[in-house]
Amino acid sequence: MKYVNILLLLIISLNGKAQPSYKILHVKNALVISTYELDGNCFHHKGHTIKIDKKAYPFFVRSEQNIWILRNVFDVDSAECEQYEDMDFAYHVDKGIYNQDLYISDFEKGYMGNQRFSSCFYSKRLYRKRIYAAYKYTGDIVVYDLDGFAKTKKYQEASIYTKNVLDFKKFAMIKYAEKLNWLSKEDMNQNHFKHSGICTIWLYAPE
Repeated sequence: MKYVNILLLLIISLNGKAQPSYKILHVKNALVISTYELDGNCFHHKGHTIKIDKKAYPFFVRSEQNIWILRNVFDVDSAECEQYEDMDFAYHVDKGIYNQDLYISDFEKGYMGNQRFSSCFYSKRLYRKRIYAAYKYTGDIVVYDLDGFAKTKKYQEASIYTKNVLDFKKFAMIKYAEKLNWLSKEDMNQNHFKHSGICTIWLYAPE
């Protein structure tokens, strides 16, 4: 009987083991914050977050990473990845089509060499070494929970950027943006933001 109980506990623990999962959500006016921190004379990009119903997730603003995750973590049929593979990146940048890559938008331009500019940067009243490109996001996102995902051979072969994404375990990623909006005065007050007076920053990149 003792061994039977141990076996039952083992089966229960294995069945209860965390498994990677994802869900697609449509969000309206979710708050996206892109953070830059001053270190010496240079700003370093510290990443994005998206706030949904009082929860904050690390947020990745380039939907092309969905291809790798859906195929290599969830074995999703390639047909569901066609929307990402059909992206003509150069065309989108030239035409300002930001729906699957928020860096292209006027709210957060990120393809100007070392130059990063936004139509408006914000700062915190009590913390002057950080500035934020913040805006409201309406559209579809994918929320991933990769607990239980092992660092397999596929992980080792992934790009450095993809590995950095996967290391977060729980995060959100853009699927398709419908609309971006400026922050209202109420949004600014709730997040203790004020206009920083900065519209362009230079990011240091080692040669």
